[in-house]
Order: sequence, then structure tokens, then C-alpha cells
Amino acid sequence: MSQEEASSSNLHALVAAQKLLDDGKLDECLAAAKAYWLRNPEDSRAVMLFARLMDEAGRSDLALKLERLANSISAEPVEKAESKLTTEMFETGHALIDVRQNELAAMLLEICAKVHPGEPVINYELGFSLMSLGRYHKATRYFERAREKQGDFDTTLNLSVCYSLTRRIDEAKEMLKLLEDLAQEDDEKKELAHRKTVLKRIERMQNKSVFTYRDWLYILYGSILLRPQIEKGKTVEGPQKIAMTLALLKGVFQGLRVDVEIVEYYSTYSRPLAKILADLLSVSSDSYKGPNRPERTLLVMSWAADIIGPHRSFMENNYQRLLFAYGLPMQEPLPVTPDVVGAFMEELFMPWSENVQKGSSTDSIAETIIEKALALESDPDFINQIEEAVNYYDERREFLVLSNGSVFPERPEYSAEVHESINLEIPSV
Repeated sequence: MSQEEASSSNLHALVAAQKLLDDGKLDECLAAAKAYWLRNPEDSRAVMLFARLMDEAGRSDLALKLERLANSISAEPVEKAESKLTTEMFETGHALIDVRQNELAAMLLEICAKVHPGEPVINYELGFSLMSLGRYHKATRYFERAREKQGDFDTTLNLSVCYSLTRRIDEAKEMLKLLEDLAQEDDEKKELAHRKTVLKRIERMQNKSVFTYRDWLYILYGSILLRPQIEKGKTVEGPQKIAMTLALLKGVFQGLRVDVEIVEYYSTYSRPLAKILADLLSVSSDSYKGPNRPERTLLVMSWAADIIGPHRSFMENNYQRLLFAYGLPMQEPLPVTPDVVGAFMEELFMPWSENVQKGSSTDSIAETIIEKALALESDPDFINQIEEAVNYYDERREFLVLSNGSVFPERPEYSAEVHESINLEIPSV
């Protein structure tokens, strides 16, 4: 493609993104504007478009930072960035991290780091944005630079996380030892204890050369993953997949000797799922009534983002409460991690979603799912699948969050460390 053709294509993409904003299609505009800006970091029009978008989304403070950056880029080319421009890039990059636009933040912060390679704050924020993208090896370099001049708790903690995620065990242990003196607040001490547990889980599995998503979910959070081989990008769950997931859950509960007395649901969309699961387990179901139910309960979320509600109610981990999330987002941090996860998925559409909205009956769908789940219980291949899962988790029982409240009184926060790219970065052992 010639330079003239490339320029014409870029202009077309920019105009298309602007039209999406004019039409009020904010999500589509966000995707288009982000893609354009990443391809053209020096184009002030991209920055100004993003400023308009953030203003429309109610992020006026960020919009002002973006406007100032756009004006500075217009006056001073990015490749000749000086102090004022890099200051504005840093402030904008830092603000973009707050709205989880880590790719854009990393793009701006990498420019800042080239101009000021020894600045610890820039190196820390760049390391954080890269870590949030799952680029742990690269993030490590910037955290190491930052720690040379700023050995505080957060920098040391994130460096220990990156070492753990890239299986550099000795370096991770060294950072955790340093954290013992740096941890002063209760939250810091809890995080230190959590990271020590993570490292113990990794050490127990060092004979594996590559960790799967199931391994990482267990290592990082002590959680069970029922469907580790789910196809990426599949978000529509039909009766067969729902039946398989719930039959797996029932089989794993039986194999791990977990008794459930009631299935509670938090989300309206979870009500049909809770009723189906309750029927399979031969227990009752009800809506969530607060943190102090006397029964042994299973809180069911059709979609893990529902946990973001009154999450303090879910933080305590004891024998009375068990969290099951049918689908867990891979990129979205959550305030609490479930004991059991059906599968990783970005979005979840259940066959009754529209019916729940309209108040229609879901009885026929539920009957189909229960019928399929019961049929699976006599399938030899499915029985083998349950046995494999039970054997995997039973030998790791002491580090599971499930029914282990005396060891893990509070659930760890799910910070979305299980990235798609994580296994690509793990060296063979």
C-alpha cells in the first residue's frame, strides 16, 4: 500500500469512528477509535476523538486531559517529545489505566519511558499497564527499573506477581521476603499471605512444563474450573452445554464430598439456573436473603459480574457459603473469586434471558436441561470426565478455597490474571 493509499485508508477509518460517535454508538466508537489511535499514536485527531468519546461517556476529567494532549501533539510531534508533552502523556496514560484502557496507556507510557528511562513512577505505571494486559515478562523489566529507586510495597508486590506468573520462583521468594517488612496495613498483610499461598501452589506443580487455564485458576485463586476446554469466543449456552456444566458440578460435589442444602440466586437471570441445579441436587432454591443464612448454601450467579453487587456479603469464606459462577470473565476484575467456575467467557447469553425479561415461563427449557443432565450421569465418557476432575482437585484439596474457610477466611480478589497470553509466556521447566 502506498503512502497516499494508507493516508486515505486512515482518514476513512477516522471518519467512520467519528460517525459512530455522532450516531451515539459509544461502544462501537470506542473500539474503532482505540484501534485507530493504536495505529496512529502521533495523530492528534485520534486523541481529540477519544476526548469527545470520554466526555460523552461522562469521563469529563479524562476528556480534559485528552484535549490538552491533543493540542500539545499538534504543536509538538510525538517523536520529538519533550518535558511538557511527556508530562501530559503520563497524566493521560495514568488516567487511561483507571478506565481499563491499558493498551492505550502502555502506548503513551512507553513513549514517556524512552524520554525518561530512569523515572520510577513512569516505569511503575508502564509495568502495571503491561501486567494488566498479561505481558508479564515485559512488565517485569519496568517494575525492576522502578524498584531500583522506589522499593515500596506496591512495586515489590507487583514484581513478585510477575515473577510468580513467569515461574521465576527464586526471585518471587526474594520479593515475598522483602514484603514481610514492607507490609504494614491489614490489607497488605492479607495480600502477602495470598501471594505466599500462590507460590506454594506453583511449587507443588513445578513438574508441569505448561500450565493450563485450570491450573492457573487453581494456582492464583484456589478455584475449581469445570470446563477447562471451552472453545474461545463461544458465549451462547444451549441446553446441552448447561446440562453438562451442572452435571459436572453435581459430580464434582459428590466426588469431593461437598453437601449442599439450598441453592440461592442473586441475579434474576440466575433464577432458572438455580432452580435447575436445585432439582438436580434434590434441594430447594430461593433468592439471596443476606449473609447470615443458617443453611449450607450455594450462591448461584449466571454471570460472575453479578458478584459486583453487595460483595462484602460474599467475602467471608466459611462452611455455610459457597460461590458458583457459571461464567467468569477473563479480563474483568471482580471483588471476589468464586469457589467453582463453569467456564471462562466474555459474555453469557442463556436460552431464557429474554423470557426472564418478559416474565415468560422457562419450564420447558428447564425440563430439557434436567433430562439431558440426568442422561449424562450414565454416560461412561462423562463419568470419566468427572473422575478426572475429582482426582485433579482432591489431591490439591488443602489449597482449595472450597470448604476451607479456616485456612482462607476471606476469598481473594479476582484480578483477571488468567490471561489468554499467559501460557505463551511460560518457559518450559
